[in-house]
Amino acid sequence: MCFQQAALQVRSILDSSVLILLCVAVSAQASPIFYDGFNGISDPMFTTVNLGGTIGPWTVSNGSVDWISTYWQPAGGNGSIDIAGNGPGALSTTLSTVAGQSYTLSFYLAGNPDGGDPNKFLQVQVGNLNQVFTFDTSGHSHNSMGWTLMSVSFIATADNTLTFSSPTVGSPYGAALDEVTVSPVPAVAAGKCGCICVCSFLLAGTAIPRRPAAPSNASATPSRHAAKAVCGVCEFFGQYWYL
Repeated sequence: MCFQQAALQVRSILDSSVLILLCVAVSAQASPIFYDGFNGISDPMFTTVNLGGTIGPWTVSNGSVDWISTYWQPAGGNGSIDIAGNGPGALSTTLSTVAGQSYTLSFYLAGNPDGGDPNKFLQVQVGNLNQVFTFDTSGHSHNSMGWTLMSVSFIATADNTLTFSSPTVGSPYGAALDEVTVSPVPAVAAGKCGCICVCSFLLAGTAIPRRPAAPSNASATPSRHAAKAVCGVCEFFGQYWYL
C-alpha cells in the first residue's frame, strides 16, 4: 500500500514537471586488437629507417621514414613518425582482423613543420578503406605540433594489412603519425539501446492520459502494453506511470 502511495506521489510530481530522461546505453567497449605509439627509440633525436627496416610491429614498405624521438613533441609516449624520411615512405603492419567485420581505426596526425608545402598528406589503406588525410602545419612548431585525433571506420577484407604512406612526390617533409589504435565495432544486442535515447515527457500544462478504470470484473493486474520501454530506465518509470 505504501509503495502504491509513493508511486502516486511520483506521478503527481510528473504531472506538473518537465521530465527529460537521458538514458545512455553504454555498450561494453571492445578491447583494441592493435595499438602502437612508436615508443622505444634509443636515438636522442631521430633515425631514418629505410625500405625493409622495422619499427616495432611495422615494416617500411616503401621509401624511408623518420622515427622521431625528441626532435619534436610526440602525441604521447616518447616516439612518433615522419612518414617521409629522405623522401616519401610507407609503413605497414598486419592486423588480426576478421573479414566482413567492422573496425574503428584511430591515430594522431600532425606534420613536419620544417619545410615544404604546409599541407601534409597521409594516405591510409586498410580493408575497404583508402583515404587521404590532410594536416596544415601553418603556425605549428616542434614544441607545438598540433596533434589531431583522427578516427575512421572500415570493414575488414581478406587482406588484413594496414598501411600509412606519403602520397606526396619528392618531399622529405611529410605527415607526422602517432598513437595508432584499431578496435572492433561492438554489435548492439537486439532489443537494447545502442545509442543515446532521450525520453522526454513535456508534462507541464498537458493533460496526462491515465489508464482507463478497470471494470469490476477485470483483472487487478496493471497493463503496461501502452508503454513499451526501450531501455531499463524507461521501463522503470513505466512501472510507476501505469500503476
